Amino acid sequence: SRLTFVERWHGLKVGKPKDGTKLYLFDRVEVADGQAVVEFHDRDEQSGAGPSIVHLGRDSSIHVPRYKVGEAEGGKAREVWMVIVRGIANVSVSGWAKNSMFTLEAGGTVIQVRGTEFSVQYKPENDWLQVVVREGEVVVTSPHDALIIRKGEDVIFKGGKPVGGPS
Repeated sequence: SRLTFVERWHGLKVGKPKDGTKLYLFDRVEVADGQAVVEFHDRDEQSGAGPSIVHLGRDSSIHVPRYKVGEAEGGKAREVWMVIVRGIANVSVSGWAKNSMFTLEAGGTVIQVRGTEFSVQYKPENDWLQVVVREGEVVVTSPHDALIIRKGEDVIFKGGKPVGGPS
């Protein structure tokens, strides 16, 4: 299913979404079987950036506590803070300006992005996290470390500590 995200606080749990379902701040998306696609309304015609798209895999759950899009010099200033509760999220963020930030949180680990494609898999039952970067780079900050992961690299965290550096 393809979902859309708009800026407004709501707080629903979206269980079996239909195409075009609107999500609001703090809505929780739960995917049991199959997959879902969340498309943020953050396209910037001036710069050609966006939209940001998140593909969720089977047995995945996310919510978005922060989402802002506003005008700034050189294009839109955008801010997204997304929490992955569990599962797999493939994220595509393109053309974001320097004054914009896309942040994904999994457990106590935070991933900051400017413009890239990456995947995150999080298993909360054993606090295991894998980040794989396909394009660009991300900064991953855990309570124990901060790493820059570049195109073609991946890292695994266990209990917030990297157990395999960028490879």
